[in-house]
Amino acid sequence: GARWVKKSGKSVFGYKQHAIVDGNVLVLAVETTAANCHDSKPLLDLLEKAHIQPGSRIHADKAYSSQKQRNALKSRGIKNGIQDKAAKNNPLTHRQLQRNSLITKARYVVERTFGSADMLVQCQSATLPRQSLSACLASATGYGV
Repeated sequence: GARWVKKSGKSVFGYKQHAIVDGNVLVLAVETTAANCHDSKPLLDLLEKAHIQPGSRIHADKAYSSQKQRNALKSRGIKNGIQDKAAKNNPLTHRQLQRNSLITKARYVVERTFGSADMLVQCQSATLPRQSLSACLASATGYGV
């Protein structure tokens, strides 16, 4: 069911939609969770639902950055396009910053599209719970998966 979560200092009650899309922003799989669910939690279920094949590359933001996620991708033969996240007293190297920038460019079209959809949801009737949309972009050589 719906849950409370703090977002930008404000309490929000509702759900969060997680989606995996191809390079053409075609939605391959969707998972709906309580608003307080961490973005990275449904990633493995989304990969299964979308039938992401070995050799594909997943692009995702820093919320998905963990050793657990990297190991899960590696064990499935999926290339890691998850942005690196700095740790306390361990800033990102110049190379990691450059890599993050390239991943951002690959994800831009998806984030822009979902950002527009998120604004539309916010403008809907106040009786509907607001849904946050987060995207994970998967792409393979020559074909968006």
